[in-house]
Formats: sequence, structure tokens, C-alpha cells
Amino acid sequence: DEMGKARVYNSIGNIYLNLSDYKYSLEYLHKCLNITKELDDKPFEVFVLINIGLAYQELGDYTSSLEYNLQSMQTCTNNNIEVPESLLNNIGIVYQNLGDYDTSLEYFNECLKLAEKNDNQLDKGFTLGNISIVYSQQKNYTAALEYLHQSLEIFRSLGNRLAEANAYLNIGKAYRGLNDHEKAIEYELKALKLHEDIADLSGKSSTLLYIGEIYLSIGNYEKAKEFFVNGLRVAQDIGDTINETNAYLQMGE
Repeated sequence: DEMGKARVYNSIGNIYLNLSDYKYSLEYLHKCLNITKELDDKPFEVFVLINIGLAYQELGDYTSSLEYNLQSMQTCTNNNIEVPESLLNNIGIVYQNLGDYDTSLEYFNECLKLAEKNDNQLDKGFTLGNISIVYSQQKNYTAALEYLHQSLEIFRSLGNRLAEANAYLNIGKAYRGLNDHEKAIEYELKALKLHEDIADLSGKSSTLLYIGEIYLSIGNYEKAKEFFVNGLRVAQDIGDTINETNAYLQMGE
């Protein structure tokens, strides 16, 4: 059962992707792709190529990520398969990471139209959030907030609390960009509460550290230290070495 074997390889690859073990993720996803090409299952091939593109994106290898994402797009075009919203979003993110904001926004806007056409509220919410990140990187925080509040309403209506927490986090960052530190902390605390409610401890740690960073930037060192120490403790409890490292760096500051 070669297709069964391919699907298992894809699942293992995705689990390693979620564990941030990109080397093994790519090993299994490439095994899956080789079988899928022999079986000539184009719709499944599209999704395997998307997963490989995502793994390379997480590795920071944006050239390879773009290569596989565009292969996926070409496979859709050649076989009359509708391009998935997630693929357009992923390509937009790659161009955003490459600093090509105009091309990034083109893909995000195309994704937004497709999500609205298909009444795909989840991908619409994610796309609005991605557009806001581009505007934030361009320091257009007012435009970023407009898109963030739209995405927040969608995630609230869907009951997606993790996405809602991330929206609060990004709203706080945008207010910080506008030098409205009071509003920034207000929204970061909302994000923190949601991360606690859904037991997202890694998200809780990074939010604690970001609040500490805001206090550090305005010279309230005691408050900053309090949040850094709490963020460090959470990171240590769950073995989150990235946030643990960030906490040490920020406490050193």
C-alpha cells in the first residue's frame, strides 16, 4: 500500500515539523514526495510540497522554501486544482521574510480574496494578521492595527483562543510601535491571560518576556526584572531553551 506508506511518511514529517526538528521532518517529507510522484496523486503532491516549503521556511532557507511553494503552485495550475489559501499565505510570508513587502502583500491580498470567496474565515483571519505584520515592519502601525482588529474579531467568533491570544500580542506590539506603552501592556496582559487559560506555556513565557521588554524600554527596571524572572521560570519548567536564552539576555540588559 504505497499511498498508505506515503501518508504515514507525511504524518511523521509533520510531527517532526511541529517538534521543530526540521532535519528529520524534511527527510520523511522527501520520502513521501518521492512515492507520491510515482503514484501520480497530484492533489496530495500539492500538500506535500507545501509541507516541505514550510519546513524550509522554518529553517530560514527561504530560497528552498520559495522553490517548493512555487512547485506546488505550478502543480495546481497544470492540473486544474484550486490553489489552497495556505499556499498563498506561505508564499507571502517567504517574500515578507526576504524583505520584498510589495510581492508579499500581492500574495496576501490574493489569499484574502480566495478566502472570502470560499467563506474560509480561519484563513481570512490569518491573512489579515499577516498583512498587519507587513505594515508593522514598514512602521505603518495605524494600518497594522486596522487589520489586526479585523482578524481578532474573526478569531473571537470562531472561538480560536490561541489565534486570539496571538492577535492580542501583535496589537500590543503595534501600540508599542506608536509609543503608547500603556495600551501595549494592556493588550499583552490580555494575551497572557489567554495563554494561561489554554495552558500554552511557551506562549505564556514569550509574552511575559515581551511585557518585561516594554518595561525595560521605558526604564521601569524592577517591573522588567519581575516579568523576565517569571518568563524564565516558565521556560525552564517546560524546557523551552529559546525563551530561556532570551530571558537571560534580557535580564543581562
